[in-house]
Order: sequence, then structure tokens, then C-alpha cells
Amino acid sequence: MIDLVQIALTKAVEFGIGKILDVMWTCSASECREVIEECISNVSHNSFNCTNCSKIVTQFTNACPATIHDDNKIAHVGLIFTGVAPYRKQYSFFGLKNYSRLGWVSAVDYCDLHFSLRCVGLSGRQLISRANVSDFHHGNNYFQLQGVTSVGHSDQILNNTFQIPPLISGRFMSAGLLAIDAQIETAIGDILCKDRYVLQPRLT
Repeated sequence: MIDLVQIALTKAVEFGIGKILDVMWTCSASECREVIEECISNVSHNSFNCTNCSKIVTQFTNACPATIHDDNKIAHVGLIFTGVAPYRKQYSFFGLKNYSRLGWVSAVDYCDLHFSLRCVGLSGRQLISRANVSDFHHGNNYFQLQGVTSVGHSDQILNNTFQIPPLISGRFMSAGLLAIDAQIETAIGDILCKDRYVLQPRLT
């Protein structure tokens, strides 16, 4: 479950990193739904601590022309990585299966990196997903990934996959802890969500 609080502006906003937003937000706990007014940072992660039920949600907020609706509510994206799945594809020469009987087969190792997005207030938009994957302990970069996602509803969970290139899948799966620096953007480059996740490669 990707928790997101609903946020609306209560005053005019100055766009940009580090600007302070006056907002009213609603607790995401279904049994609470407390409404709280406070100031938060723009283009930044903020922690929302409900004074009624004590639930805490941390999420990234970017109030900009691409995310502010006519009712002053701000669109948001939440992201979580859910696992790594290696698999092997076999290819026979000329695409003819009977060649496999002669042993003329090439096996290629792939690896999928699964993640989920929760998109609120972004129906009809295309989002760009980017991820830089590196060695957590030594900082060596393995690769960068990018994908495009279309949002169909006003509050939607989307399950997505990055396919890791075959030439580096083996090295990726033999690695220790991985640092995944992920960023979700609008089609024109507005950052909607960014975070770092530490992942242990595993079979799923």
C-alpha cells in the first residue's frame, strides 16, 4: 500500500525548490481523515504527522503549474520497488525450434526490476520513470533505466517493470546491496517524486 495524504494550497504559491507552501492536508487513515493546516517545503519530501491519530506519512510534493488543480489540490505520486525477477530466454538459430535438437541454441539472461506507482490527480498524463542503479557500498554505477507510463484514472496504482539489459544482468544479480535512485517526472520534466531505495537482489 502506498500512502499519500491529500494536500491543497491555502495561499498563493511561489514556485521553486525550497519555497514554503501554506497547505491544508487530510490524514490518509480511513478511520481518521483529520484536516490539518501547516507550512511545508516545496519540491521536497515532507513528513505529515496527524495530531489526531498519530499516523505519519512522508511524501514528495511539487506544487507547480503541472500539478495544481483548479480547486488548489496538488497532484502527487508515490513509488515503491517491489522486487527483482531474473529469467532466461532461449533463442535457436534462424528462429527455428528444431535447431535446438542440434544444440544450436543461445541462452540469454534477463532481469526485471519491478516497481509500483500510485498516481493521484494525474489522469490522462504521461509520466517518465527514471532509475539510476549503483553499488550501495562502493558507489559504482551499474546502469540507468527509463520508462513511460500513462495514467488513466484520478487515483490509480500502476505496476511497472524496468528490463535490465542482458549483458549486465549477471553482474547485477551477483551484486550485494543496490542503491536505486528513482525519479518520476511529467513529460515536460517537472519532478513528481524522487527517492533512494536499497534493494537486495533476489529471486521472486
